[in-house]
This record gives sequence, C-alpha cells and structure tokens, in this order.
Amino acid sequence: MHIVERQRVKFHGDNFQYLGLVLYNLLLTVLTLGIYYPWAKCAIRKYLWQETEVAGSRFEWHGTGMEMFRGFIKGYLILGSLIVIINFGHFFIPLDVFPYVILGAYVIILALMPLIIHGMMRYRLSRTSYRGIYFGYRGHLPGFYGLLLRDFLLTIITF
Repeated sequence: MHIVERQRVKFHGDNFQYLGLVLYNLLLTVLTLGIYYPWAKCAIRKYLWQETEVAGSRFEWHGTGMEMFRGFIKGYLILGSLIVIINFGHFFIPLDVFPYVILGAYVIILALMPLIIHGMMRYRLSRTSYRGIYFGYRGHLPGFYGLLLRDFLLTIITF
C-alpha cells in the first residue's frame, strides 16, 4: 500500500512588507493615472508567488509588466469602446435604434468574457513555475463556451 504524504502550504511573507508593496504600487498607479497598474499587479504577484512554499520549494512568477500591459491595452480598447457606446451612444445614435445597440453591446461583452478568462488563465499559468517546471493551461475555448452556455441556461431555468 502506497501512502501519500500530505504537504502543507506555507506562506513566508510579512504583512508589513506586503502592505508596503501594495501602498507603493497604489501610489504609482494613482500618479500615472492607472498606467502603472500592470507592473503593480506583476510585482504583487511575484511577491506572493515567491513567498508561497509547498513541500520545501517555492513558486516563481516569470511574467513581466510589459506583457500584462499589452493585454491591459487590448482590454481597455475593446471593452472601453463598448462601455462608451453604452454610456454615450444616445448622443450620436438615433434613439429608436439605441436600445438594440445597447443590447448588442452587452451581448458582445458577455460573449468576450470567456475569451478573456481563457486568455488570462493561459497567461497566468504559463508564467508560473514550481521547481523549474512551468505550469500550463490546456483548456479548449469551444468547450469553455459550451460550459458557460449550459450553466447560463441552467441558471435561467432554475431562477
């Protein structure tokens, strides 16, 4: 009989060091009007990963702020343009068509959410390693959309 030994997760971080990191990154994010946010998120993730130990080894974060900034810009351009249409579209879209435009924008946002989550998980796991072995996300996007649609329909039915 093979007995599997339980491994404990141990966090070596210090509350005040983490608080200092969060406040420093918050200050830089506010001073740069949000542009520094991806670098701040990267620094915090790196700290949390490096301070977490399982079975005597710590996780490592290999992502960079610039990589996260690219995704940040894509998200702002796509979702930001849809939010602008929802909030200010009544100024430049005829009012008889505007409700359909809002409905379409919300449908697009809902349709993009699984794509965003899928991409986020692929990025996050591909930049995480443990004992020199990189993690990976092998989920399939069509399957994820199928699960989302099934769960959405079940939510409507059971509401």
